[in-house]
Amino acid sequence: MVTFQDEHTVALARAGTALEFAHDVLGSAPEWLHALLGLRDAVVGRLGFAVQTEGARDIDLRPGGSAGPFTFSRVDDDGVTGGATDRHMAFESTFYVTHDKVGPRGHLLTTAHSRSSLGAAYLRVIWPFHTVLMGRILRSGAARSDLRIG
Repeated sequence: MVTFQDEHTVALARAGTALEFAHDVLGSAPEWLHALLGLRDAVVGRLGFAVQTEGARDIDLRPGGSAGPFTFSRVDDDGVTGGATDRHMAFESTFYVTHDKVGPRGHLLTTAHSRSSLGAAYLRVIWPFHTVLMGRILRSGAARSDLRIG
């Protein structure tokens, strides 16, 4: 089986909580991403991969709540963690904010593990796209929020 991990970081203009950062990023997902995820769900859902629930565009940031492909297990000011598990793969993403001498930074850490050979093949194909898309969405979300990129 295979494991993939990436982390994206953006500089923020002001300090905020992980909860604010996650809400801003998830709330700024562009319409084309929702369409792309809908297409993905239509194709791989038939193969036993987890798909988004009804109301995937709604943001319910509480443990057990969901937004897009995330079901949240941890939601507090220090970190927001969500993911999904099915018979082929498991993924988990964590939003968090750090502060250093340069200023506040927003982070998104994602880890995905295959649980079958089909899951491994899927991850090998989509991971390069995931990496590009998540970086872009993170920057877009931070730019549209009141935590604007500095």
